[in-house]
Amino acid sequence: MKSVDYKLFFTVLFLIIFWMIMISSVSVYSSFRVTDLMVKKWLIDEVYNHFYVIRNISHVLLSLVVLIIFVKIPYIYFEKYSKIFFLWTILLLVIVLIIWSSWNWARGWINLPFLPFAIQPTEFLKFTLIIYLSYFFKRYKSFLHTFSDWLLPFIFILWVLILLIWAQPDFWTIMV
Repeated sequence: MKSVDYKLFFTVLFLIIFWMIMISSVSVYSSFRVTDLMVKKWLIDEVYNHFYVIRNISHVLLSLVVLIIFVKIPYIYFEKYSKIFFLWTILLLVIVLIIWSSWNWARGWINLPFLPFAIQPTEFLKFTLIIYLSYFFKRYKSFLHTFSDWLLPFIFILWVLILLIWAQPDFWTIMV
């Protein structure tokens, strides 16, 4: 049975609660404006000030469900399929360059006809890059004796990704 790091758990819980309080305090006016537009388009019945709070609570709940699912998956699964995940993400980044669509003035989205929302491959990239580099450094640690042995492959991988993201352009993801 896995043990829980309670310091980390409560720190993250505190940050989530703090974040929700901050969102609720700064989003009153923008929530009013968004819901006012929705009322004018006959999407909802009345204007309210907690649109973004409700939306963020739903995102937190969905994230917690995903977290519970991912905690139950053994890390060996991620290690085994890390190359496939990473290559799939690179393929999605190339697809964005071919059939991109704008979503809130950003071009790095793919609209899927069978889903009510679009996906942004750069968000998958953040996860798959960490998984792939973990696999890479674990697998080849016996060959990585000098600084250039491990730095050059890392820089090559990073530059390929930066060029794909730069072509979108998505400067903030490159910064992350």
